[in-house]
Amino acid sequence: MKRIDHSTAQNNLFTEGNPTTGVPATTVTAEWLNLVQEEICNIIEDSDGGNTPLNGASNVQLKEAVAAMIAAAGGGGGGGGGAFAKTDFGYAGSDSSTTSTSNQTTNVSKVYTPVDGTSRRLVSVYLDWVVQDAAGSEATAYAVLEKSIDGGAYTTIKEFTNQLQQTANGELLINTNKTVLGSDAVTTSTTIQPTGLQSNYTPIDGNNKRLIQAFVKHRSQDTNGGAASTTAVLEYYTGSVWQELASMANQGNHPATSSIQELTHFVEIEDETNDSSPQYRISHYANNSGDTSTVRADSFINVQEFSKLVINNNRKTCYAEFIDDSDATTNVTYRISHRVANGDTSTIKTGSGILIKEL
Repeated sequence: MKRIDHSTAQNNLFTEGNPTTGVPATTVTAEWLNLVQEEICNIIEDSDGGNTPLNGASNVQLKEAVAAMIAAAGGGGGGGGGAFAKTDFGYAGSDSSTTSTSNQTTNVSKVYTPVDGTSRRLVSVYLDWVVQDAAGSEATAYAVLEKSIDGGAYTTIKEFTNQLQQTANGELLINTNKTVLGSDAVTTSTTIQPTGLQSNYTPIDGNNKRLIQAFVKHRSQDTNGGAASTTAVLEYYTGSVWQELASMANQGNHPATSSIQELTHFVEIEDETNDSSPQYRISHYANNSGDTSTVRADSFINVQEFSKLVINNNRKTCYAEFIDDSDATTNVTYRISHRVANGDTSTIKTGSGILIKEL
């Protein structure tokens, strides 16, 4: 082991540097990281530390190895010293989920055959654990460390609780579709006329919310040189009729030398109608005879589809370290079971495990 000695270190210490004075932050070298890694791994894998295989799912192996070395040196405290006679580990190779309100077994289980059935065993548990509620409400789950002596009934050693107390709702944009008008649409009619700008949207799920964005370049003109008044309309097809969602007026008070007014409209409308094939269009009309409405090319309708996003889970890690088990046995099985409250889901993730060390 050595202290960092890169040229960017100061007195063999790390610094964050100072950009204003041109002092760089300390470079963390691969050599130094490897030294630290191997120092830690050597303790965990040392025979006096329990000769434990490295386990990426655990972050207590160094602590357990140091405790083992203390015990091996006779400093185990209260229970007498001595090296571990045997160390064994069982872990989950895949996730285990349940929605049951009664205890269900998981993939975390270990059958242990002691060197001496009368020796004390120290049992440690590591759980990577998720609890969730599909509706986003509060959720509670329970995990239980159990044991069976010589094939007998399972009894509880320790119980853990994982509770989701707060949720947050949001939305996730999952699809978008933009339809652009290719050429100007002109009308002098005082009854509503389609412009040709129409979005025929196919949603991923008709139940999802849709945000309709209409960008309309709209010209209003009076052929007599006076004030003109025209209207553009965003419409939704109900299946039988076109229904107005938003009205965009273009009304000016012009002198005879300026009879044209061009505006840019932008509207956003939320649509939560359950529709598997919604249609939206831009129409327009002149409010007065003699006026002309023009919806310009490049106007567009953009449809965005959102799914409900619910933050409905609580992922936590649980540890139970050095649970003392001194029941005499020739064969003992340790396992993790779990259960939930009504409507909730508990998942014990891959890598969760049980570590047994025999004194």
